[in-house]
Amino acid sequence: MKQRYLTNSNLGYTFTHEKHTIEGGFPNLKVYLRETPSGTHFDPETMSLTSVADGKPNDVVIHHPTQMHGELQVLAGRVILTDRRQHKVEFFTFGGKLIVDQKADLVECTLNSDAPIYLLDDQESAPSLFAEDAEIMLAERRASYIPHEEDFDKRLIEADPFHLFIAVLHALSEKLERLPYKRIKRLYKLHQYVTENLKLLGDYEMEPEELPTLESLL
Repeated sequence: MKQRYLTNSNLGYTFTHEKHTIEGGFPNLKVYLRETPSGTHFDPETMSLTSVADGKPNDVVIHHPTQMHGELQVLAGRVILTDRRQHKVEFFTFGGKLIVDQKADLVECTLNSDAPIYLLDDQESAPSLFAEDAEIMLAERRASYIPHEEDFDKRLIEADPFHLFIAVLHALSEKLERLPYKRIKRLYKLHQYVTENLKLLGDYEMEPEELPTLESLL
């Protein structure tokens, strides 16, 4: 699989990894919440995500300084960085572990995941389209549990991020095959992206012997 690196810490965040990753995604995201912004580039003031507290999903906002330390479980969904001018940079994750390290002049947050983390900087890019459809599928699964959404939340907390990614990839592939994807630019781009990544998973023998489905996970 292709490797891509984005290491400009002046942005207030950086992607780093030492292994192959799915095209368009990264397994590691590092965020720097500084005490004093430079004023010359994007300096995130807060990092918002969904973690787990008392066995339930918990919306978390991290800033400098913070009372949070150590490791947090992160659930599938958006990770949003916001600066003092309310400018945002958004990501999508299938879940992972967040390490929060309070330093003298900044809070360093490192999100690690076995599944790709997507930077949503271009709404028309294939990774962004994929992340958008993943969000829709997760929302549909949650809606199927009404009025017992707490059961869905429990299964989401227990879901393996990489298995969840694979399940979404296959579910979306099946969905696209039933649609006129060749005649719609957005769907065609998405179909190419899904097909390419399914091939890469096969080439690198990264899929489990028993493929998970969204219904079996959630």
